[in-house]
Amino acid sequence: MRRIAVISACLLAAAPGFSFGFDASAGVSIYIPESLYEHGQGSISVETDVQYSFELSKYLSVPVGVSYDKIFGLEAANPVETPQPQSPWFFADSVMPYAELKVHLPVGPFYGDLFGGLAANWYATLTPIGQNIESYLAAQKGPGTIISFTNPVVAPGVGLGWVAGGDLGVDLGKMKLDVSFTYRDVSQPLGLSGSYYENGSTAPNGLDASWASEATLVMRGISIGVNGTVSF
Repeated sequence: MRRIAVISACLLAAAPGFSFGFDASAGVSIYIPESLYEHGQGSISVETDVQYSFELSKYLSVPVGVSYDKIFGLEAANPVETPQPQSPWFFADSVMPYAELKVHLPVGPFYGDLFGGLAANWYATLTPIGQNIESYLAAQKGPGTIISFTNPVVAPGVGLGWVAGGDLGVDLGKMKLDVSFTYRDVSQPLGLSGSYYENGSTAPNGLDASWASEATLVMRGISIGVNGTVSF
């Protein structure tokens, strides 16, 4: 966090010819979860995005926006477990607000942008994929183990993380069109609980303590989108 603040301050100090402006944009993208391109699990989804950008100069702006998506590719991660789960554990409606710093590089009527910043995430709905959860936990216990984990739920909360990427586009005057590429890494404590059974009997201590205290719910992946921007 401190590094981001220092970098932001340096970029603002170096920005030539401050002339404030305002842009509004909307876009549609495909989101590819990490679980799909690394493990072949999950699926591509369609994401919508609305963004407002405050121009500080010809080369520097501060975009803020929000993305919405139905994601099948939310993974669990636990630093004390090996191997990590390789299939998604949840399907969710994701609402992700973000704030970035963007560097604009015009070349005639064309341009490229580089951007990065902070993101938060709220899951409007979060549906567990029980079979994937049970299969992984059973494999951790050893051959022949059968796990039944009914009504798994995640403690409510907001995920925090970062986004970064770039775009290539064409400037049509008051309007811009571009293709963007964005990577995100947003996580929150998993806080997983529910009715946990091992080989037909209730486990003495419920879910393993490591999953209760150490695990995180992770949204990582790549978005490839098309965006339209109007300048005011």
